[in-house]
Amino acid sequence: MPPLPAATPEPEVPAPPVEPTATAPVSQGQTRPAVLPSSAWRASSHVSAFVLLLAVRAAMV
Repeated sequence: MPPLPAATPEPEVPAPPVEPTATAPVSQGQTRPAVLPSSAWRASSHVSAFVLLLAVRAAMV
């Protein structure tokens, strides 16, 4: 069997640089907007606190 010719290694082609298509948004400090509670939510929280205080007072008597 005749000897095989020496295989020449193929030169490796460097991968092209990857360029991101979308960049991350630049943070400007506060990431979430401040959510102010509505007046109805505040009113209901006062009512529930009042009912809780009445229940505690009734339990102490």
